[in-house]
Amino acid sequence: MDGRGWEITSFPDIVNKILAIDDAMRHVGIIDNKGKIILSKMKENKIALHNTEQKARISYDLFLLKQMFDVFDETLGKTSMIHLVREKIHLLIFYISYGLIYVTCEPNMEPYKVTEISIKIQEIISKDIY
Repeated sequence: MDGRGWEITSFPDIVNKILAIDDAMRHVGIIDNKGKIILSKMKENKIALHNTEQKARISYDLFLLKQMFDVFDETLGKTSMIHLVREKIHLLIFYISYGLIYVTCEPNMEPYKVTEISIKIQEIISKDIY
């Protein structure tokens, strides 16, 4: 444990479980509650759409997005998941107690497939993290 109550050593297993969900999975990242990348892994046979510097920027921006949503926690409840659709990816963001997990998937998925993948990721998170 790292003093915050979570097992850093379990992160590679969690990331691998998420990447194994479907062939449409591209990348998984875990970001701490300060916007720093804890772990980042690209699925084999996939090409990164951004470089290392951009990945760090995206990670920090996702952290800032979480802070923006936190403003409405009292009135609307906490945000647990966000699905963003871009031209080249689906971006799934899952908020956890110490930060967030973000996942990118291929853009050509049907909406039901994104929902199925999201449910499977939430099951992994609830089983392996909480």
